[in-house]
Order: sequence, then structure tokens, then C-alpha cells
Amino acid sequence: MDVVWLQGHLEPQQPALLAKTQAMSKLIDTTVQVVRRISTELRPGILDLGLVATIEWQLQEFQTRTGIESILISPAAETTLNDNSSTAAFRILQEILTNVVRHAQATRLEVMLEENDKFLTLRVHDNGRGMTESEIQSPKSIGLLGMQERARLQAGEVHFQGRPGRGTTVTVRLPLVVAADGGSK
Repeated sequence: MDVVWLQGHLEPQQPALLAKTQAMSKLIDTTVQVVRRISTELRPGILDLGLVATIEWQLQEFQTRTGIESILISPAAETTLNDNSSTAAFRILQEILTNVVRHAQATRLEVMLEENDKFLTLRVHDNGRGMTESEIQSPKSIGLLGMQERARLQAGEVHFQGRPGRGTTVTVRLPLVVAADGGSK
């Protein structure tokens, strides 16, 4: 970049200017890293391998990081969900996993992926403490509201069921075909 060129052409007697260009170079590098991270977060490149493969990878990472046994049950090798809905499903799964770590006190979780001719259903069940109805209904549950909004943007839905002492089940249903206006066809 031009900042690197400028650094190479500064005189050694200009330490303040040299320090300024080094700071500029660091800022540019940091900005590039942030842009790359944001781009990846918008649609992770691993989704190019397909939703099922991405979920398998995410669960392996999750299990390694947390020690929580994580199992994927999926009869199909891949789904027919479109890219936007696949991204939404993956982001919802990530939020579910975050909630399991933060709140569930679980040692095991199962992720079930089923597809029929109209819907993809993602069901996650943990063996943790179980969400209470007041937690599910709380307007302070930003993560739960975010999951519901992501699903709604794809004309889908999310349901939460907690059974105290027996875990929580989160069920996500997304239509396989979404109209341009966000409604299902």
C-alpha cells in the first residue's frame, strides 16, 4: 500500500512522521482484519460446503471447546434450503449453542435436522436444567428474540420448550421456498 511506500521513503531524521505512518499501517491492517471477520460472520464460507457439513463442523468445534457431547442426527446428506435460509439456520444454531453454554448446565445435546417437501426442521435438545416459561417469555431474552426474528425474516418460526431438570428443546422451522417479499410460496 502507499503507506508502506511512504515509510520506505521517509528520512531517518523524521521519527514523528515515521511513527505516524507505522500507526497508520497498523490501523489499516486492523481494519482489513475486521472487514474480513465481518464478511465471514455475514455468511461464513464454510456454508459453501452445505448446511449439514457446516453443522457437523460447528458441533465438533463446540464439543472440543466446551466438553459438551454434541450429536447430529440427519437422515439427509444435504438440505435444499436456499442460501439465505441456510445462513439463518446456522446463525440460529450458533445462538442456541451460546445459550446452552451460558445457561443450560448441559452435558449433552442432540441436533436433529429433518426435511420434508415444504419445511426444514432444526431441533436442538439439551439435557440441562430446562428453561422456565418466564425465561422464554421474558422481553429481556434478546438472544431468543433474535432467533425468532431471524426465522421470521425467512417466513419461519422458532419454538422453545423447557422442562425443568430435563432440558430444553428449541425447534426451528424454515420453509424450503421463500417468496421475494419474505412470505413462503
